[in-house]
Amino acid sequence: GLGIPAEPLFRSYTVYIQHPDGYVSVYKNLSAVFKQAGSTVSTGDVIGQIDAENDKQYLIFEIWQNSIRIDPRTVMDIK
Repeated sequence: GLGIPAEPLFRSYTVYIQHPDGYVSVYKNLSAVFKQAGSTVSTGDVIGQIDAENDKQYLIFEIWQNSIRIDPRTVMDIK
């Protein structure tokens, strides 16, 4: 996919990755971002991290298709 600029929001970042067929994956609550806007991202690439010293360590992950948020389980093999 193609990286879209990260947005700082309340001391964390949100990263958007544009995929083929109108999909966008969204990664929220990152404390650091390791990819530049416009860079190519491949499966397994580390795009960011969550603050290990924060008591609220969690990642918000979303999938959007054609501007509509969808359940990631419908497009990923999640067990």
